[in-house]
Amino acid sequence: MKQWIVAVSALALLTGCGKGQDAKAPATATPPPPAPVVAKSADTLDCATPIAPDATLATLKAKYGADLKLGDIPGAEGQTTKGAILFSGAPLRTLQVTFWDKAMAHLSSVGPADGATAWKAPGGIHLGSTLAEVEAANGRSFGIGGFGWDYGGYVLDFKGGALDHPGGCNLSIRFDAGNNDKPMPDGISGDGVTVTSDDPRVRSWGPVVSEISVGWPLPPGVTPVE
Repeated sequence: MKQWIVAVSALALLTGCGKGQDAKAPATATPPPPAPVVAKSADTLDCATPIAPDATLATLKAKYGADLKLGDIPGAEGQTTKGAILFSGAPLRTLQVTFWDKAMAHLSSVGPADGATAWKAPGGIHLGSTLAEVEAANGRSFGIGGFGWDYGGYVLDFKGGALDHPGGCNLSIRFDAGNNDKPMPDGISGDGVTVTSDDPRVRSWGPVVSEISVGWPLPPGVTPVE
């Protein structure tokens, strides 16, 4: 870190009319304090933090010990998936980890549990982020699947924005109504429907981020868990 030392010299000025009047003492500026060191947040969620893409259940157990538990991770249509749960004793920081294979040797996804708002994904996105915040992080509008059904509200296309495969993995974001009790406008819900984040109907409804995860594709030769 560079620290700048400001040296200020001042000439002595004679301010009176009378001969021999004392000159003013030179003014010395106080050096500014050093800039603070900004450390990477412990609650950053990206393609390598806090879990590396080559992590396995065994390496996670070795790293996190008692902070890791096995459990059921909720999915669509009431289904669950066996996976690893980190920091279950801290609801704002609980993470859910899924694997492609039964041996839990090939990472599939990592994401905050419901209510775990401490985690910040690429672009600073977190649970509860607004449509406008995600647009700003992406740098442009994006496509969303129709709301109101089991697989609804997911971002389908970041349209080449900053959130499109940030860091080399997939970023999954889902929106829903949150605490919003406004009636859903016509034409933005249902299977097969696609809307954009700048659609006035979507904007007026005001959805917020309800799910986030980073993920990786199925490795060649790996049989996925059914």
